[in-house]
Amino acid sequence: MKNFLFALSLLFCIHIMAHSQTQKSIYLFSGSTNLSSFSHSTTTLMYDGEDTGESTTSTSYSISPSISYFFIDNLAIGFSLNYEYQKTEDTKDKAFLFGPMARYYFGRSKFRPFVHSDIGFGSSKSTYDDEEMSFNTTAVNLNGGIAVLANKYVSLDLSLGYYFINNSYNQDSDYDFLTSGVGINFGFSLYL
Repeated sequence: MKNFLFALSLLFCIHIMAHSQTQKSIYLFSGSTNLSSFSHSTTTLMYDGEDTGESTTSTSYSISPSISYFFIDNLAIGFSLNYEYQKTEDTKDKAFLFGPMARYYFGRSKFRPFVHSDIGFGSSKSTYDDEEMSFNTTAVNLNGGIAVLANKYVSLDLSLGYYFINNSYNQDSDYDFLTSGVGINFGFSLYL
């Protein structure tokens, strides 16, 4: 009988811990990375709103730490900081972005599906043949994935996402470099 009560108590504790991670009034600290070998994008050069016909494919890498707060159960809203590095055949790009983010979790199990969105505003630099250009940058990320809850405070996150980046050339407002692509993101989250 003692073993049965112990097992029942243990299951109850696990149930409570699994349900408490995405409750209202908890902070979420997360970090994710989009690995270069799992990301593919296409960049199109636009001039005065018209497609110039020039495009290139690239691979990229990004690191995205964020902090958010659960204002209601399962919905975290906050801010993210993104560093992105992208390399094409001839060009290297680096961007620093900051902006709002939101993440919504579904269910109450150890494996929780989620949707995530963030918008980043900032600047980027592009190097081509030792010439450096500066851009105003806006990026939008939309992800769907699953959080695997390791314990009460930590989850491992895996998601598939679509991203869109608009780089507007600072010296000529008619030039825009539009990048879009799909990537697999790996990360972790801390719930405090």
